Amino acid sequence: VRNGENIDLFELAVHQYSRLEIPEGVVTLNSQEGAQVGMTIRVLDDTETTLILNGVSLLAGKEPVLQLGSNSRVNLILQGDNLIQRDGIRVPGNASLIISGTGSLLIDSSRNFSVGIGGSFNDPYGSILLDLDGRLEVHASGDKAVCIGGSRSAGEGIVLKRGDVKLEANGINALGIGSAAGNAAVRLQGGRLQCHLQGNDAVGIGTLSGFASIVSNADTDILLESERAVGMGTMNGTSELRLPSGNARITIRCDVGSCIGNFNGEGTSYLSGAKVSFHGEGNRVTGLGSIEGACDTRIEAGYVEGNLLASSRCLLGNNHSRVIITGGNIRLFPEDGSTPVSPDGRALMLLNPEGDTFEKTFKDKRATWSYKAARSEDGFLGVWIPRS
Repeated sequence: VRNGENIDLFELAVHQYSRLEIPEGVVTLNSQEGAQVGMTIRVLDDTETTLILNGVSLLAGKEPVLQLGSNSRVNLILQGDNLIQRDGIRVPGNASLIISGTGSLLIDSSRNFSVGIGGSFNDPYGSILLDLDGRLEVHASGDKAVCIGGSRSAGEGIVLKRGDVKLEANGINALGIGSAAGNAAVRLQGGRLQCHLQGNDAVGIGTLSGFASIVSNADTDILLESERAVGMGTMNGTSELRLPSGNARITIRCDVGSCIGNFNGEGTSYLSGAKVSFHGEGNRVTGLGSIEGACDTRIEAGYVEGNLLASSRCLLGNNHSRVIITGGNIRLFPEDGSTPVSPDGRALMLLNPEGDTFEKTFKDKRATWSYKAARSEDGFLGVWIPRS
């Protein structure tokens, strides 16, 4: 393959080619409409490559369809509708991938321990940036299923800058975006993300174990249906979650789970301006915080609402998890005796003030904060303030 070449994959398949090596430069891959081609495409090591997919349908053999070489940098541009089946895009730990363009890509990764985008369940992954005007959809199924990510992040993490992204996974362990057994850095700067997972253990965004650093300003919908579930955070690791803006809608249907926080780990969640809505159903469910570990939640601004339908429900976490409120319109009504607190640990009370906005300064022994909140579109305004 030469720089600038326009390749018809169907013609290669007719001549019984099954492997293609991509050098540095710009290469366009086309195919005849409706023709599925069995092909392994490998970008060479130590290269900077622009690879254009223009209406191709690819089927993996024994390896992932698209493999980035060691120390390679690839800009994958989508044109038209593209399909990858059985095994997806391998991004090793020292490589980086940018997905852009106005087209669409559906990855249906059905092999056990296979790749959606990144590393496998057992392999590290490099830097992944989604910056597209089109649509990306990843389906992962098998005992261990990861849509975007892998075992651990060995690069600069996963960034959604823009685009319409839909993730579906089904497995004993199911993970939408993040890491299975190590650190993960996920930055959702914009765009829209839909994530639907089914399995024994399911984490929408974060880690099954390891440190999860998550920042989301995107429009996010997460639905988990599993035995154990964590919407955003970590199953058994440590997490730092920040929601400065955007929308986060999280629903979990499980035996045991936490909507935002962790299952059995440690962490802190900062809700500082986003519109957050969570709903949990199951046997033992937590809204904000941790089931068996410790996870504080700091609500500083924005809008937060949530409800739980469970035989044992902890809207505001367990005895080792605090919900600290210093701002925001909060539509939470704890029925389990738990109470949000001030930065100093004083119990707060719910007030429904008149007017469309609320602003007042409060002081603890060790902290002073200006509480600001605005009435919601449906007319609700609730603030949690220190008792007089």
